[in-house]
Amino acid sequence: MVSAEGEQANIADAEVTFHVVGDAYVDFFSFLDGEWPESGGDSRLDQPVKCYAGGSSVNTATHLKALIKNFTEEPKPKVILHTVLNPDDHYGQMLLDHADEHDIPIDNCRREGDNLSTGHCIAIVSGGERSFMTHQGVVGNFGADDLDVEKIAKTSTHLHLHSKFCLLRILYNFYFVSSYCFILF
Repeated sequence: MVSAEGEQANIADAEVTFHVVGDAYVDFFSFLDGEWPESGGDSRLDQPVKCYAGGSSVNTATHLKALIKNFTEEPKPKVILHTVLNPDDHYGQMLLDHADEHDIPIDNCRREGDNLSTGHCIAIVSGGERSFMTHQGVVGNFGADDLDVEKIAKTSTHLHLHSKFCLLRILYNFYFVSSYCFILF
């Protein structure tokens, strides 16, 4: 039998992992010079179109990793991104390169046989407002059943879930496994 003090010591010594679950997109930003064109019309851009790794979960994992790198002492917590992408297309490769650059392991939860493209989004900025046109691709098929809850539960874990997912089912599964810190967006 482990005492409460012994259990606390084990928890304190455990390696902490932040599991970030959700969408991964390649974002294309275009900045209109002026207003939206009329239907069928044309508008000029202020600057060249910019391309970034994006999506709520990619952004969260990237910024969390930067905070850990710059403001956390050893041993530094891990950050793992659980998402869906197609590693065989250029959008998926861009996201994999971004994850490698920031030392973020990706648990690609893509279903076998799902050959859709990696999700991508066009963001049009005009008058300080952003409008989006999104192709979900494989991320549109990502749900709670695609996560390996047992594997995640074996770590000393903090979990960030993007609101798109079946939160109640995931939270139900985790509730009966252990106690976690949930950050829901």
